[in-house]
Amino acid sequence: MLYKTLSGPITCQIEIDNRCNNNCLHCYNHWRHEDCHAGQVMSSKLLERVIDELVKSKVFQVTITGGEPLLNRDILFEAIEELISNRIPCAVNSNLTLLTEDIARRMFELGMRGIMTSFFSFDEEKHDYIAGRKGAFSDVVRGISIAQESDLKVAVSMVITKINENDIVETAKYLKGLGVNQFFATKASPPINSVNFQEYMISGETLVKTLDDLLFLEEHEEMNVGILECYPLCSYKKGKYHFATKRSCSAGITTCTIGANGDTRACSHSDKIFGNVLNESLSDIWGKMSPLRKDTILPSECNDCEYLPECSGGCRIDSKYCFGSMNCLDPYAIPLNIEKIEYGDDAEFKTTKEMSFLVNKRVMLRNEDYYDGILVAPLENPGEPSLITNDTFELLDSFIRSFTIDDFSNKSGLDVEDSTTLCSMFVKDGLLIIV
Repeated sequence: MLYKTLSGPITCQIEIDNRCNNNCLHCYNHWRHEDCHAGQVMSSKLLERVIDELVKSKVFQVTITGGEPLLNRDILFEAIEELISNRIPCAVNSNLTLLTEDIARRMFELGMRGIMTSFFSFDEEKHDYIAGRKGAFSDVVRGISIAQESDLKVAVSMVITKINENDIVETAKYLKGLGVNQFFATKASPPINSVNFQEYMISGETLVKTLDDLLFLEEHEEMNVGILECYPLCSYKKGKYHFATKRSCSAGITTCTIGANGDTRACSHSDKIFGNVLNESLSDIWGKMSPLRKDTILPSECNDCEYLPECSGGCRIDSKYCFGSMNCLDPYAIPLNIEKIEYGDDAEFKTTKEMSFLVNKRVMLRNEDYYDGILVAPLENPGEPSLITNDTFELLDSFIRSFTIDDFSNKSGLDVEDSTTLCSMFVKDGLLIIV
């Protein structure tokens, strides 16, 4: 068993509409060429069932997506309202081309404070070609402006293919000029039902260049950058790309996707259905995903690698598309690089004896009996919870007022050095707040 089974997903994507007014050439939705899935729209009755299952499973965060969710805006509004009323933080992933002032205002009133969108190039003609629709560039620029005027913070995802692989820095600078500061650039994964998508996939050398571009934007443009999928560590040798090393495959391990008709998949890229929430509980469907938590889905090269726990072997769907099986190597993996991996922990904040702390009480909690522990996540970052023991939780919960490293050491029975290390970790994870 590679991963123990959590009681349920930590995060979940809900696809409320299969339709989209764009036709992006890299679109990963498995239904895009299948008539039997065309035009599926989530109903209010199904949404009610979905949210009920999410609440029962104590999911920490939900992303509402599609297709294009603004094509089903009544259900979008209902989903936002119900999720927030049930204290489940939610995000929205939209191309923003259909956003109006009224829609943006309503989303803000319901409690949304940010939104994710896609942007493919600062070059209007190139952007429209990738989006599959003339006018998509001007529409999304207008949507970004409307969102910001309604106090919705905009984060942007740029999907990288051979068409726009040299546009990352200029595109990010263009977006910064529009007021965008959170920017993700991720290589395109081949849609599972596409034909000859390899002609659009970037090379391994270009993948490393995209990471260098993101590092440049972080250091010289002071932008918050990252990637939205996992790359095998041996594809870029780890080193300085802290925003990449944090990513690992979460399909069926910490996340799943619920389609517009209730079909539930481990990953938004995958076409494999494990069940339907109309007929089964999310808990039962989650249990069926256990094969994804075993080392049998990985190639032998990954199973023998010392970096597997933090790498996870890359993307299994990419492997399936390129080589025909999920237990083949990720197409970007380079096992010969394993000995060249620049291993080292990212620079972390270190606490000192002079500091005082408060326990963050604005957190989400979920008991995990299998681990004999508790998942804890700050509301500001619910998608990345920490797993702590019950004793550790009781220790933290016992601090009513501010405390120091010495106070923590005295109460925990740990020496000052271990107490400093633990408090540093808790600050990093958002469980402690520096006074």
